[in-house]
Amino acid sequence: MTVSTEACYAERAWTGVETSFAPGFPAASRNHIRVAHRDASGNRLVLSLGVHFDVALAADTRIATVLPLALPDVPGMLEIERKTPATQQQQFRDDSRYSERLHEDQADFEAMRSAEMRRRAELNLGLIEGLRGDTNANRSDIETNSARIDGLIQQLPNGGIMNWTASPPGSTPRTVGQKIGETYDMFDAGGVRDNPLVDNTEAINRFFREAAIEGRGLIPRGRFYFSQPLDPVVANDFVIDGRGPRSRLIYNGPDTATDLLPIGDAGTPTSNIGLRRFTLTSATALTAGNALRMTRVAEVDFDLRIGDGNFRLANGAVFDRCSYLDLHKSVFATRATNLAMLQVIEGHCGNSRIAGQLVGGHGSGVGLLISDCSGIYGEGLRQLYNEFGCIIDTSASGVGNQQVFLRTAIFDSNKTAAVWVDDSVSNPVGKVLEVPWCASTTVGSGLVILNWRNGDVVATIAQLRNNAGHGANILDTTINWYDSEATVIADNLLYGIDASAPLAIRSSAWSRDNALGLYGPNVKIVHDVRGMAVALLRADEWLTDVSNLSFSLANGANRLLPVGSGEYLIALQETGDVMKVLVGGAGIQACTATGTSTSGNYINGTVAPGAGKWSVGWDGTAYRIYNNTGATVTVIVAPQFRIRDVA
Repeated sequence: MTVSTEACYAERAWTGVETSFAPGFPAASRNHIRVAHRDASGNRLVLSLGVHFDVALAADTRIATVLPLALPDVPGMLEIERKTPATQQQQFRDDSRYSERLHEDQADFEAMRSAEMRRRAELNLGLIEGLRGDTNANRSDIETNSARIDGLIQQLPNGGIMNWTASPPGSTPRTVGQKIGETYDMFDAGGVRDNPLVDNTEAINRFFREAAIEGRGLIPRGRFYFSQPLDPVVANDFVIDGRGPRSRLIYNGPDTATDLLPIGDAGTPTSNIGLRRFTLTSATALTAGNALRMTRVAEVDFDLRIGDGNFRLANGAVFDRCSYLDLHKSVFATRATNLAMLQVIEGHCGNSRIAGQLVGGHGSGVGLLISDCSGIYGEGLRQLYNEFGCIIDTSASGVGNQQVFLRTAIFDSNKTAAVWVDDSVSNPVGKVLEVPWCASTTVGSGLVILNWRNGDVVATIAQLRNNAGHGANILDTTINWYDSEATVIADNLLYGIDASAPLAIRSSAWSRDNALGLYGPNVKIVHDVRGMAVALLRADEWLTDVSNLSFSLANGANRLLPVGSGEYLIALQETGDVMKVLVGGAGIQACTATGTSTSGNYINGTVAPGAGKWSVGWDGTAYRIYNNTGATVTVIVAPQFRIRDVA
């Protein structure tokens, strides 16, 4: 292609009968053609490619033809303009050769870009405003003003005194110098900030449409009020940036159940969208609906504040059938569901905050809903003050969840549960839940597993503590539980871990001050030791009437050690004797001193120790500790493990 004209703008009348429009200039891509509609009153509407119009390019000359799809009402005027991106399409390297076609394309891009920059400079100086609407205007009409251009340029000081005014009524004027350094922003679309009496609904809709075409848009600092839910934005490859939390879009219309800001739709997959550094909230107390819904969008860069401390939003953000989400440094503060992931593939919630509203001393709503997802990560996620900190279920589609990794997340100060799991779908591959910090529920347990069919529950660095119920309440005993010495289970008002039926878990957790004990009566503790399955004893399994692993034993008395109960460390507090005893099925299998024996007062394998002695012996039916020291002693018994079948 060779660029044969400097034209890059044309106006064509729309009467309703036209089937195509020929602006008369070429373009490198159909996405470089912009079209706006101006009605008889001068109102201007930016149109969307693929929605209102389409573009065809000639095979050899690349001359553009605009094809109407759903144009606004007639009569009207179409403003057709080319905008070639100021980007380099080829990375050039030293000592490399490139084709003639590539050099020609680069020259074509530069020629088209130069023509567009010349026209924009003339528009900025206000020299062709009088030519708008004049279909007979041509380049010679503009060039006659060259002397005037030179004179005006001489009047510009360093900062520039001339104002830029965008075409929509109400646009904010800036100096030319300011405008040159700007991205397309809300002011260009006619937005007015910090005035709740001004309805910016149309300006915001226009802003999103044009920003999607431009590839980038800026929301300046300020409060931009709108009274109606916004139009869906269906486009690829664009970023909306703000200036931080003080860049605000605030809904102030009537109560509505309609999503305030919809991005994407169910029928058209889109990709590569960024929403960053602005706030979306409401001045109206909404009883339903979502602040934001993204549908079928891939590759999302998300850094927003949804809601604020007034909790006027019912629900926050919903990601429906999206993939490859990167949610970072975001804040969600709503009354019902703060953040919902529905059928999401690869969703990352990094360093974000979720907060519900405290009502009557309890949290309300759901912090994070994960439904039928695969690959959800909570790196540094912090959640507070909901009824449920996190719900993992199958309400979105019923296909089940896989690979939910929340171990570095914190779910704290909720009412009914920190994490509530109800997924009965058995996925043979990848059904893994990494347990996060689950703490400080005001009514229920920290972790509640109703269903996680045949799935793995990994709690290797979890903290289950300070809960009004159990640390973990497991009602699905098909799960495989794993924790480690780094797991903390402490200060729960019931058991540390309880199960509704016999459940074998692999546990080495550190515990303290769980009111009913570390493990409920159905929980069996399993380790893998050199290929053997061995289980820790609970206090209620190995000795009667024992509190805190120690008891008083009167002179002449004895205490039971059950047959086959495994290995113990037994110590007498008064003498300092420490003995290791392995209790098998037919007698004492081994008995060795692992500490100090102050006066040789331990006797092995007898039921009748001599005066001043104590022993462990087999009485024919059971193993017992015998005291003949002459005084009451304090016996400390620490169970190590039991060798047995725990399946």
